[in-house]
Amino acid sequence: MIFKLADLQIVKGDYYKQRSETVRTRNINITANRGNIVDRYGKILAGNKQSYSLSILKTDVPDETVNDIALAVVNILEQNDDKYKDEIPILLNPIRFNFQDEELQWKQKYNIPVDATPEEAFRKLREDYNITIDTIDIEAYSILQDEYEVELPFKIDEYQYSFKKEEIKWKKNNGFEEDDTAWNVFSKLAEKYKIDMTKYSVEQARKIMAVKYLLKQNKYPAYEPIEIATNISDETRAMIEENKIFLPGVQIMHKPLRYYPNGDFASHILGYLGKISSDLEELMEKGYTPKDMIGKSGIEYSMEEYLKGTDGSMQIEVDARGTLIATIDEIEPTPGDTVVLTMASKLQKVAEESLKKAIEEARNKKPYPQTFSGAVVAIDVNTGEILAMASEPKFDPNLFASGISNKDWASLQPTTDDRYAPKPLINNAISYPLPPGSTFKMLTATAGLTEDKISILESIICRGRYTGVPGISPSDSHGAVHGATNLLKAIKVSCNSYFYETGRRLGGELFEKYAEAFGFGQYTGIELPFESKGMVEGPKHKQKLYEGYIESYLTYTVKLQDEDAKNKIKAMIYEKPEEGQTNYLFYREMRNRIRELGVTDDNQIDRIIWYVTESKYRPGDVLNAAIGQGLNNVTPLQLASYVATIANGGTRYKPYIVSKVISYDGTVKLEKKPEVVQKLDVDPEDLAAIRRGMFAVTTESGGTARSTFLGSKVTVAGKTGTAEAGKYRPDPINNPKLYVDYNDHSWFVAFAPYEKPEIAVVAVVFQGGYGSGAAPIARAIIEEYLASDDVLDHIMPYNELQP
Repeated sequence: MIFKLADLQIVKGDYYKQRSETVRTRNINITANRGNIVDRYGKILAGNKQSYSLSILKTDVPDETVNDIALAVVNILEQNDDKYKDEIPILLNPIRFNFQDEELQWKQKYNIPVDATPEEAFRKLREDYNITIDTIDIEAYSILQDEYEVELPFKIDEYQYSFKKEEIKWKKNNGFEEDDTAWNVFSKLAEKYKIDMTKYSVEQARKIMAVKYLLKQNKYPAYEPIEIATNISDETRAMIEENKIFLPGVQIMHKPLRYYPNGDFASHILGYLGKISSDLEELMEKGYTPKDMIGKSGIEYSMEEYLKGTDGSMQIEVDARGTLIATIDEIEPTPGDTVVLTMASKLQKVAEESLKKAIEEARNKKPYPQTFSGAVVAIDVNTGEILAMASEPKFDPNLFASGISNKDWASLQPTTDDRYAPKPLINNAISYPLPPGSTFKMLTATAGLTEDKISILESIICRGRYTGVPGISPSDSHGAVHGATNLLKAIKVSCNSYFYETGRRLGGELFEKYAEAFGFGQYTGIELPFESKGMVEGPKHKQKLYEGYIESYLTYTVKLQDEDAKNKIKAMIYEKPEEGQTNYLFYREMRNRIRELGVTDDNQIDRIIWYVTESKYRPGDVLNAAIGQGLNNVTPLQLASYVATIANGGTRYKPYIVSKVISYDGTVKLEKKPEVVQKLDVDPEDLAAIRRGMFAVTTESGGTARSTFLGSKVTVAGKTGTAEAGKYRPDPINNPKLYVDYNDHSWFVAFAPYEKPEIAVVAVVFQGGYGSGAAPIARAIIEEYLASDDVLDHIMPYNELQP
């Protein structure tokens, strides 16, 4: 030992001293392959392909040399049209924060003056959308957001643009003053990174900053190479290798890249990836690194825990200049799990193509030029499995695989303030509730029959205009007069008067009870994020809506701090006059209690009383509810579950789109089975009668969709729905107060075969004009599923390598 120590310290002392000063050990993360997403037959929908990333090691090279290296690398990337990471929110020509551009784009979209404050912008939006002057700000804010889907980048209680808040947050996180201008920040960064502005142009300095900003971030460990660009081209790789001697510390590394072989196919089911933007510390404990991509929507998001593999690592030796000397050790990564979906690719393709065709025909061949969007869902009526789900317009998730560019991101955003402007990133099948129109009439019929408010054989006289509720007189579609109408005929010809009367007999509470039993106004629980639960027209839901208005009013306008007092005032919504008490005395006593609870301003008390009175359910409200209008808003998925429940005899299954999860070694980690949510307490004969009415829609003379199904190979039962879509401003700049009706939404729901149902389909075309316009979508899907001449998809092994 003495001789060995002498050899190490004396004989070879200089050698090891020099080596310790010049050789560094680095641990390099090896990204694991993300798990595949496959259809029910094993066809790969989302896989991986081999790509290369460009990284820079933190070395002992002087700052001035690193600046030259950074500029050279960025120039090579730009020369070959490769994207590089740039996390500094400063734009050039002129020098400005990109938050300013985002604010300007929002103002242009809504025709807001460039210099308008949030208060001024809000006032203009109130005027443009004809919100009356007596509507309080918080209610107007809700109306703009919920009814007109206006983006509001500020809160009503602080009036500061979110763009400005993001700018301030970034400055604070990076050590800058809140009032620093973009030029101040640029200058400070140049000084901090030792960028000689006499040597470099502003454009060159900005490129260097992008790289140096990444290298100086504390979120990256000192030993970890910093990724500058991903999925680089062969041309960039070649140029880096050719100039490697001049680019110390620059490394080309293998990296799996998420790949969607079919482009935008099933994009809303699959979802997309994005950079880790928050909760970094928590995610790093789960094995993530700052350069990882993570699921942001669709299955990529909801099944992230399975799809994310376990990264490996490689220990290497480099010299002080960052040049690789040797590999010491390597731990292989473990790929993520395979997620198997319930959908079949062939049926999905038919769904997407037929939906797109129906939208194009509505837009081009008929007078509906604003028709761009829609959705369709196909479901197994006996299990709840999703067989197909499509939404238009679509997007290509490959755009996100290595980080989406600002240009590509902008191309996926709505370009106008039109509430039905195309939104490619929204899954219309689960996230965009709409009034269901006449497709709700089977719900009304179910409730009426079960509660003995109508009978199967009873006829109700339709005179074209309904007068059963004093003070209102809604009419049938286009003033149609159907005469004596029984249940079967009412469904077949979609008679409004029949269902107005049924709704009147039921009342709001019973209608609401059955709507909830069918799953409306609640989440279905499908394994996809951002599902909307929609809304049901009924007394309870209306009271909840106005309870929210009172909560907001007391918080933001009255600024009442006492939470107990708030709750007592909100509870007044549910109070009724006592027996023998007049409305005058009831509300006078309520006013006194509100004053005792801390609201002393008479105008504010008047507003609260107005909310309480407006929350009451009126006899006429249920008429709209019974034909699928009013506050009713549903998603195509909810409607598909409802139709499946009618088709199978009253069992509501939980919809699901994930069949199983299989690990890399073949172990089944998760396997889904049909799950019964509720069995309706409904007479099977009543549902059978409703199904007969739906069969008449597609097969009998006078049926609203008979022409679509002439010659069909399959017996189909269905129902059309034409839903009012609201109003819009055709000339927002020159005549902002002029409003015109949108075209109606086109719905069609169906199940097949009629004799022994297997599949239910729901299709909607936004502003498609009339219900039968969506019927061809359902026919195409049903016939592909039940009467296709094509062979079935071949089953493929789950561990098949992606080329």
